[in-house]
Amino acid sequence: MKVNCNIIQDLLPLYVEQLVSEKSKIEIQEHLKECSQCTKVYEEMNIPDPHIQYSREPAESFRKYVKKKK
Repeated sequence: MKVNCNIIQDLLPLYVEQLVSEKSKIEIQEHLKECSQCTKVYEEMNIPDPHIQYSREPAESFRKYVKKKK
């Protein structure tokens, strides 16, 4: 079963924080190998912004990421 890009992108913040299950991790990694759009989103999430101090809480990190993108 191929995973939808929207689902992958929803999971990326948890993946970055290493809070996904092993099975989800594998699915995300496989998807990123094949999808340039999701890979771009992932790469943008991993570029540290010196003006943002990321919290270790995944939800807080994601809110700051979304706010930064606006």
